[in-house]
Amino acid sequence: MSNYFAAENLILNKLDNLNSDFKLITSARNLQELQNHPGPSPALYLIYDGQEPFMGAGSAQIIDQSWLTVIVVRSARDTVTGAFERLEAGPLIIKLCEALLGWQPDSQYGALTIKTAPGPIYNNGLGYYPVRFSTRLTLRGQ
Repeated sequence: MSNYFAAENLILNKLDNLNSDFKLITSARNLQELQNHPGPSPALYLIYDGQEPFMGAGSAQIIDQSWLTVIVVRSARDTVTGAFERLEAGPLIIKLCEALLGWQPDSQYGALTIKTAPGPIYNNGLGYYPVRFSTRLTLRGQ
């Protein structure tokens, strides 16, 4: 493996299949940045979200690498309950899961699985809906 973050471009390329559903599909640094600089809506962001050791022995370590996807939708119709945002986000979350769940980025990565994600965030008529995916890979030392 020559690039620890190679999954990012592979996942973004896969998400391009959802272009007709989103005005923007891109990566971001973190969830806070999305709130500070909201863009068009609906949008889909991909954020590297760390790793967790799975098991290892000797010079080989298997890890689960996490990627947080965040669907951002806007609704000025109900800024109190978020109900209209959820009506828009719900089908988009299903399409996202259909595109990524069980998909294998390439032979160096395991199939994507869903992991626990932070709850939604509602801010100034925007709803941020995170879905965390994980892929397994093996790192090798010298």
